[in-house]
Amino acid sequence: DLETAVVFVVGYNDGARSTFGDRVVGAVNRSTDLLVVKFSAYGTVLWAKTGGGVGEDTAFAVAVNPVKKGVLIVGGFQSPVFSFGSLVIRNHNPAADRSNFTDDILVLKLD
Repeated sequence: DLETAVVFVVGYNDGARSTFGDRVVGAVNRSTDLLVVKFSAYGTVLWAKTGGGVGEDTAFAVAVNPVKKGVLIVGGFQSPVFSFGSLVIRNHNPAADRSNFTDDILVLKLD
């Protein structure tokens, strides 16, 4: 049903402002941040969101549950503190400088 269908695109925003339709998103501290964009079936941008911190944070995959209307985003984050909206996650092994950041896996559930 094209009236209710949506498309999600995930990846990262590499330190610059990105424009999707009339939505503009930017990375935190000019770093690489996770990016999620929701489109209607007709290609209209419904929303675009970024999340992250001072390290390299990215989304690798998305899965949609059409029955429960939920979306799972799988990715990883290096930032000592990762933020996505009101969600805040701390890295299991935060480093003092960017050259020693470690990767943590990330699974986000969006409604």
